[in-house]
Order: sequence, then C-alpha cells, then structure tokens
Amino acid sequence: MEQPTKDAPSGDSTAPAAKDSRATAVKRTVLCLWGVAQVVSVLANAIKRLLPIALQPLQQNDLSAPQWALYVAWCAYMVYAEGYRAFQQKFSPMVVDRAYGIVDRANVFNTLLAGPYAMGLFGAEKKRMIVSWAITAGVFSLVKVVKYLPYPYRSIVDGGVVCGLSYGAGSSLTPQGQFGGFSARVQTKNPSAGEVISLTRAELSRLANEPASVGELAARKSVLVGGFGRDLGTSEGLAGILGNLAVYGVPLTEIQSYASKVEAVTPEQVQAFAKAKLDPSQMSVIVAGDAKAMGEDLAKAAPNATVIPAAKLDLDAPGLSQ
Repeated sequence: MEQPTKDAPSGDSTAPAAKDSRATAVKRTVLCLWGVAQVVSVLANAIKRLLPIALQPLQQNDLSAPQWALYVAWCAYMVYAEGYRAFQQKFSPMVVDRAYGIVDRANVFNTLLAGPYAMGLFGAEKKRMIVSWAITAGVFSLVKVVKYLPYPYRSIVDGGVVCGLSYGAGSSLTPQGQFGGFSARVQTKNPSAGEVISLTRAELSRLANEPASVGELAARKSVLVGGFGRDLGTSEGLAGILGNLAVYGVPLTEIQSYASKVEAVTPEQVQAFAKAKLDPSQMSVIVAGDAKAMGEDLAKAAPNATVIPAAKLDLDAPGLSQ
C-alpha cells in the first residue's frame, strides 16, 4: 500500500492540505462512511452467498478425518492470510484512507461510486489501479473455478474464504483525566485464540516501534471527530460530554478545541505515547470460549491464565468468579 503524503501525486493522496471547516468535516465523514458502507455491503453479500456452502460439512458431518484436517487448516490459513494480513493490514486501511479523501475530489461519479473509488478501482495512481483491478479479476476468476470443484472441496475452499472475510478486530482508547484504559477486542474461532493474543501483543509493540502511517492516522482522526460531532447533535450525547468534562475537571471550552487538538496529533506523538503507556507485557488478557478447543497455543500465549467455568462466572465479583 502506498503511503499518501501531502506532496504525493494526485490520485492516492487523501490527507487534507489544511484544517477542515465544520461543514467540510461533516461532509468528509459522511462521504467516508458512505464509501466504506458500499465496500462492506459487497463483502457481506459475498459472505451471505458463500456461508450456506461452507456450512454443509458441519451440517452433514460427512467428512473423513483428512478432509476435516484440511478444512480446519485452510480456515486457519485464510484467517491469517486473508483476514489479518490482507484485510486488516492492507485492504481496510487503504479503503478508509481513500474514502476519507473523497471530499477533496468530490464529483457525482466519485460520490455515487464511493465504494469502488475507495477500493482503488479508479481515481488512483496507475500502479494502485492495476493492483486493484488484478485482485478483483483474480477473485472473480477464482469464484468461477471453485464452482466446478466437487463436494466437499468447494465447501472447504468457501469455508476458508468466509473465515477470512469474517475476521474482525477493534481497539478503543478511553481518555480520562489522570489515566486512561486501553482495550483491544478480537473475535476469532477457539483454536486461533492463542495466535490472536500473540498478534495483538505484536501490534501493540509495533505502535511503539514505528510511527503510524498517514492514512491510518487520518482515518482514525475522522472517526473521532465525526463521532464527537454526532454526540454534540443529541441531548444525551451533549450531556455525556459535559458530564465527563466536569467529572475529570476539564474546562468546558474543551468542546470547542477538541476537533483541532485531534487533527493536530502527529504520528510521532502516537508512537511516543504507545512507547510510554502501552506496554504489551503489562496487559491483562480475558478470553471467552471453549478452553479445551483452544489447546496448547493458548497455554503458551497465556501460561498463567486462570480458567473460570461458565457456571462459576460472576461478572460482579472482583475476580470474576463465585
């Protein structure tokens, strides 16, 4: 993925050259969400079509032991290769980055086809468009070929694709007056729990070891500023903002300066904060699922973990156990 900069050639540079006005910031957020929604709808439609075929072996329970092994191995590979490496690290940041910049090149065509624009199918540098069209053509060709595979191999292939597309992760940072709580939430299948814990630690380390890309930072700023603006537009949201400011002793003028402060954050500041505050070795890990299915990988990733049976779980207790 090419990293956009302010002086990059036209086509892939999406970072605004100057601070947005309030009206432009709202328009930027709306168009960004519109473009991302189009892309998500395409992926959701693909999952909807492939899921019944992928579930056939589970419903019929008629695979041999080697075929089950192939099914599980292929799904695990696709979660990592397609879900994590391709989508989370490359495709998704590129889509959000380009969707964020639609407002800077807004016209009827770009607006109506915001999804394809965000995917780099047009309006991008030549290299980006070649890669995007090649991937799209490759996916459609693969879909055509897979249709001719006999059962259960078509179900196995589609199962891996569904797992890769369904992989999702999110993290949030809740700022407070004196300290903040950081949480990373990941959804995956039981056997991958240990691997995902390791990947999460690696991502936290990466935040401290290298600065965030311009595209990643711009996309996150858009989400924060847009969410803040939406909260201000409702009585409940405004009351929540004012309440938090009062509780933590922050001047109410923060409402006026919040957006500009967010936009002023630099990649170097994010890296310095991560290095000082987000130490992977100090994080607490909570895993919910079938402990037996998680296997030895979980024990290696969290060797000192305490297992709490579902029957003894007490969310109101300090130790979460009855």
